[in-house]
Amino acid sequence: MYLTQENNLSEDATLLKIENLSISTQDQILLEGLNLHLQAGDTLAIVGESGSGKTISCLAMMGLLPEKLKTSGRIIIDSKNILEIDEKTRTYLRGHHIAMIFQ
Repeated sequence: MYLTQENNLSEDATLLKIENLSISTQDQILLEGLNLHLQAGDTLAIVGESGSGKTISCLAMMGLLPEKLKTSGRIIIDSKNILEIDEKTRTYLRGHHIAMIFQ
């Protein structure tokens, strides 16, 4: 998986911060050590081959991972860690701060 970032504005506001995100099943690592800071005005493209972790990364950012997956790290949106908040708060963030657009 490759992350491409371009900053179009000079604002300092971090909209999305991912720190050392790892996702695994009981016997397989699906994603390991993803780090990302997305600021206001940034453009981000997530590209890669099939199975490289694009979809699982985006599902994690949205708080939509299946509960059976083990996650570690932090995904911060609006000063809240998506991996640690309740479903009601995640739903609010999805409705007001983050969305997913499919190809």
